[in-house]
Amino acid sequence: MKAKERSRITYANVVATLALFLALGGTSYAAITITGKNVKDNSLTTKDIKNRSLLGKDFKAGQLPAGPQGATGPQGPQGAKGDAGAVGVSGYQRVVSPSVANPAGGQNSGSVACPAGKKVLGGGVSSTSGDLGHNVNSSYPTSETTWRADVNNNSGQDRSFIVYAICAAVG
Repeated sequence: MKAKERSRITYANVVATLALFLALGGTSYAAITITGKNVKDNSLTTKDIKNRSLLGKDFKAGQLPAGPQGATGPQGPQGAKGDAGAVGVSGYQRVVSPSVANPAGGQNSGSVACPAGKKVLGGGVSSTSGDLGHNVNSSYPTSETTWRADVNNNSGQDRSFIVYAICAAVG
């Protein structure tokens, strides 16, 4: 016996077709009408996100771990030669004054100048007749090229001292 063919639309067929249409159409409708504005902030979790569906641009800087360092690129062309730097200190020289007499109980001053083209970098004073009784009141540059010292002799004997300067050509 042949199976009976159905050629009429039945209520069951209409309901099944309508249910299928609503099920498929409802998902499509939701996908089209629900946007990010409809999702509450911080409500999505890892379970809600499809694996490998996000891109690097979807994350803030520093949130993703850095990948391995790439190979070194080729060296670029050499740059232009820079300007010459300032000339430093050269021609260091210690210049000493003649001996300066300093009578007992007195005070005297002495100075020494650097040679032409050189400036004083430092200086000082030193006794030439023993250091007992000498008091240095001051030792200082009086200009860019001269060093001076003022010395008291508190002893009962005549004494002498020298003034020296450290000089150099300064660029």
